[in-house]
Amino acid sequence: EPTPQTNDGNTSRALNALSVGAVWDFRELMFNPAELQVYGILGVQRDVMLEVTRTYYLRQQLLLRRDLEPPQDAMAQKSLDLRIDELTSTLDVMTGGWFSRTTERRRTGGAAED
Repeated sequence: EPTPQTNDGNTSRALNALSVGAVWDFRELMFNPAELQVYGILGVQRDVMLEVTRTYYLRQQLLLRRDLEPPQDAMAQKSLDLRIDELTSTLDVMTGGWFSRTTERRRTGGAAED
């Protein structure tokens, strides 16, 4: 036989209790090393592009100086030529040789293949 319930303050509070729950989705919070590698590569790529651009225009300035106002002193002329060669080599290293191949094709009138 069912027991009679008394309706006192404790019973009333227990029956009116509210239950709250939460669900967490941790997929976005997990560390993904591949994302970090991609961001790192993009940063390095940007740095290389900026350095190639800076080196290219520095070389262009020296070529302009050599062609328009060549040094009268033989030592200064050789130093300028050496610096231009250094920048050309740097551009070749950073472009996998593309820079010199393209420059040579343009100088000889050949079509660039790269």
